[in-house]
Amino acid sequence: MRLPMIALLAALVMAGCSSTSRVMLGPTYPPLSPAQVRIYYQPPPRYREVALLETESGGFTYGEQNKMNAVLTKLRVEAA
Repeated sequence: MRLPMIALLAALVMAGCSSTSRVMLGPTYPPLSPAQVRIYYQPPPRYREVALLETESGGFTYGEQNKMNAVLTKLRVEAA
């Protein structure tokens, strides 16, 4: 009985450590695969803003590269 409660509590804590917020700015488009989402560090010459996304790597992510990978993965999933 205690083990399922501990597992549930751990899952809730981990879920609460990272969140993604989204503010829609334009029209929505059909969903696509996260692998198809391109991340630009500078806006391309022609673009349309669709949404503002904000996320965190999570409290259990260690190392700068792992944190960056976690953030980019979450942003791709949310954008897709």
